[in-house]
Amino acid sequence: MTFQEKKEIYKKIIVSLDYCVDDYLYILDVENDEYFISPHAAVRFKMDNAYFKNPVKEFKKFVYYKDYDLVVADLSKILSGEKDLSQYAV
Repeated sequence: MTFQEKKEIYKKIIVSLDYCVDDYLYILDVENDEYFISPHAAVRFKMDNAYFKNPVKEFKKFVYYKDYDLVVADLSKILSGEKDLSQYAV
């Protein structure tokens, strides 16, 4: 099974669980610079869509402004390999 196929399965799971959980489930595809979040999160945070490209730029639209730099710094650590999330990868 390819990564893309796995990602599509996870998207379907997220949509299925959308109103069954209190958390906002998401997929951050670092390699393809894509983001998908629970559809009810998109409504809650007034996002244009639950899926979008270029998440760092898009985060600025809905991440609390005082948290934005921390989010970007953490994401930069992930992208540079300084922070390893391989145990969470699909």
